[in-house]
Amino acid sequence: MDVERTIEFILQAQAQFVTDLAELRSLNLDWAKRTTQIAQLQANQAEIVQSLAEVVRQAEEERRQFEKERRQVEEDNRQAHQRFDLLHQEIDERFSALIKMMDEWIRERRNNGRPPDPAPG
Repeated sequence: MDVERTIEFILQAQAQFVTDLAELRSLNLDWAKRTTQIAQLQANQAEIVQSLAEVVRQAEEERRQFEKERRQVEEDNRQAHQRFDLLHQEIDERFSALIKMMDEWIRERRNNGRPPDPAPG
């Protein structure tokens, strides 16, 4: 009877070993699948990071271009303001000269062609 029990024990142990081995193979396949999935996720993350880096690079380039254009617009505005100031000054001078001429003409008309009265003062 000891031999039968020993054989039965060995058969049960071998059956358990085969079951455990099958379970280990299944776990190993699972692990391999998950490792592949993780590798794919890491590759996807790397692509996303590269895409984001490109977006950031483009945004920085656009910001630099915008800043350059903004400075150019400010310079154009400054120059236009200077031209406006000069033109305004010239118009003021011409308008003052016109007023003076008109004033002299009116005085001459009032004096019936006599020379204008000397300006007071």
